[in-house]
Amino acid sequence: MNDKIKVRKLEKQDFSFFIDDKNHWGLKQKDAAWFEWLDQFNPSDRLSLVATLNDVIIGYYATITVPLKIEDRIVRSYRGGLFVHPDHRRKTYNVLNLLVRAVHDEARKREGVIYAFPISRLMKYYTHRIKFDSLKPIPRYVLVLRGGLFEPFRRRWLLKTTHAPKGVEIKEIHFFDERFDQLWEKASKTHKIIAMRDAEYLNWRYLKEPGRRFVIFAAERNHELLGYIILKPLTEKDRRIGSLIDIFDVQDKTVTKALFLQAVRYFAGEGADKLEFYLSDEYYETVLKSTGFVKNQDSPKAWEMLIAKSYSPGTEKNVFGNPRNWFITATDMIIA
Repeated sequence: MNDKIKVRKLEKQDFSFFIDDKNHWGLKQKDAAWFEWLDQFNPSDRLSLVATLNDVIIGYYATITVPLKIEDRIVRSYRGGLFVHPDHRRKTYNVLNLLVRAVHDEARKREGVIYAFPISRLMKYYTHRIKFDSLKPIPRYVLVLRGGLFEPFRRRWLLKTTHAPKGVEIKEIHFFDERFDQLWEKASKTHKIIAMRDAEYLNWRYLKEPGRRFVIFAAERNHELLGYIILKPLTEKDRRIGSLIDIFDVQDKTVTKALFLQAVRYFAGEGADKLEFYLSDEYYETVLKSTGFVKNQDSPKAWEMLIAKSYSPGTEKNVFGNPRNWFITATDMIIA
């Protein structure tokens, strides 16, 4: 059967196929505008493939192509996820393996990097067959705002004006201007491995996705941009959990804490019961804990594990394979 399955690049005419059958593909909220949006960022370097059987799509490997800074180099990187039609899961012909192998063959040709947070069924294949580095689980931090006996008092104490960092102004913004390019150039130097966060990417990722809204706060001191934080608003379906998506700043503790406290203040005002943030970085984790967040102690799930493979010449294994070198937040774990 495997010899009858063909793997090819995703084409625009394929979009309608997924939309017409989106419930089976786990793409319930997606439409043509979403697929077109996904194709807008770095389109010349896109790497999304489909598997077909008798000219019918049965599998789809979608990637976000975001440059990755490794020390002082910028390399191609692909962060992706796999979708297989329910009728073709757990068969003797393995659509998952065929798509994964094809994506990695292409990444090797392009001398890029692939990193992922795979489902459990794919973890062994990635780590044993393709020899991915299994790097680290990404901790989930939680702050309870409502529900505990002492939480109302603790919340009021945390949000008292006496805890507000001095000299830092927090503003809600609706566009990432050229100052965010300057912030990226300056602040990225403190990270050995980090996905690009320049103005072009930020505008595409957080302001242009159809059907999704983010709340964005920027930190300034004397009109100088020093950092930002991205929040996912509460939805009518889930009014309980407030999600922090990303934070990036110049690693000034006063600035970082001001951004975290703004997130707490925003979600407290919205009525959230608790906040969650996936974050793996020693500096930011330390500041996050100082604002009351606690690391979840449950055993990590497969999709919370960062694995990566580099086909980029010049990438030193002791740098790439060191978990402490990777800056990861919730945004790096989301396909789209």
